Parts: sequence; structure tokens; C-alpha cells
Amino acid sequence: MKEVYGIVINCSKYKDYDAIIDILTEDNVFPIWVRGAYKPNSKYSNYLPIFTRGKFEVYQGGYKYFKLRDAAIDNNLLAFHNDNYSLLYYSMMEELFKKTYSPDITNRFYSLLNESLNEINNHVDLSTVTLAYIANLIKIIGYGINVDQYEDAFGLDFSNGRLVSKNNFNEEATISLDKSEVEIIYKLFKFSQNDFILEPHNAKTNNHLIEILCNFIAYYNSIEIDSLTYLKYLENTLIMG
Repeated sequence: MKEVYGIVINCSKYKDYDAIIDILTEDNVFPIWVRGAYKPNSKYSNYLPIFTRGKFEVYQGGYKYFKLRDAAIDNNLLAFHNDNYSLLYYSMMEELFKKTYSPDITNRFYSLLNESLNEINNHVDLSTVTLAYIANLIKIIGYGINVDQYEDAFGLDFSNGRLVSKNNFNEEATISLDKSEVEIIYKLFKFSQNDFILEPHNAKTNNHLIEILCNFIAYYNSIEIDSLTYLKYLENTLIMG
């Protein structure tokens, strides 16, 4: 018997009713065979959702994969099912993780997910958690944003990855920001995630910055972020506070 503590980052169907879940730990990704996961009323179905975190008890017994015996889950994903926006944040975090994850820095991705899940467990606003998550993702995949000129900044220059003043504004590569957005970008890339999330935030402003930072990742990674389309749809059809 072996115990594995970590976070589910992938789930795929295996044979007729079984599943293989990939558990992200501090050191690596650990695949586990879950027998009968898709059978009606299976207790294992609660262990399949992406970002489920806990202690997984497994055994090998001559099989190709370690098999799940039981698990003790220590986080609650119900916050993601409150409304359309909550589900959007969940899908966006999942998509960005899958499209940027690198096994070379497993420990940094694990720390980021772990911290974000702790914030969700502590009932931090999901738009704030998602915005901080994306900013920290930008840091760990090696891009970052230079915020040294934040005091007179007028926008974010994608081509140079920095806040710029009006005098250095490049219309082809710079996104305009208002004063409050500049301040948030500065805090996101200057201070720790814990400091940022404790402050009051506006969901509409958060969503605008989420869109900008997702586009920043897409700009450098040459990827499409599908959940951005849904974010724009919600922003055009729903009224945010």
C-alpha cells in the first residue's frame, strides 16, 4: 500500500467503466487506475474532477498502474458550480494549466495550484483567484511583466512585456489601461499572491485584466485560449457588479 498526496490534473476513461487519473505531486505526475469509476453510484466518481486534491491510497499488485483503494479529499470544488462565471473560471484555469504545464518545473506548477485551491477553500472571490493564478502562471513559465514604470504608466506593451508611459505607447503592441488597472498589474507582478487577494476587488475589472493577461500568454506562447471566447460572451450578455 502507498499513499500519494496531490491534485488531479487529468482524467481519462479506461476500458468500459474505469478511469486513469493523473495526480500532480510536488515532484512528478502519478497515474492511478480507478476501477469502476464510471459505474452508477460509484464512490470513486467524487475523485475524478480536475483540481480535486487529497491523499490517494493505492496498491500495485502486479498491475501496470497503481490502483486506487480509497482517498481522503481535502478541498471542495462546489464554488465553481454557483453560476456561469464560476464555471468559466474553472475551465479557464484548467485550460491554461494544460496548455502551459512543463514537467521541468513540476514543483512550481504544484505550488501555484495548491495556493489557488487554498484560496478557493477560504471563499476568496473566484475572479480574484483566477486573475492572481494567471499572473503567477506568467511568472513561472518565464515571461513576467516589468512594472518599474507603473507610476506614469498608460498601458501594457506586449512586445516588451512591460508597463509603458504615454510617450512610449506603441499602438500595434500596447493595450491601454486605466489608473486602477495599472495599480492592479503593479501589485500582481511586484508582490506576493497572498498580499493581492486580501484587498477588495471589482469582478468587472478583474475580468478585463484576465482577458488582457490571457492574450499576453497567447501572444508569447502562440496558443488559442478557448475559454476567452466564453468570457467575452458573458461580458456582453451579463451585467457584472
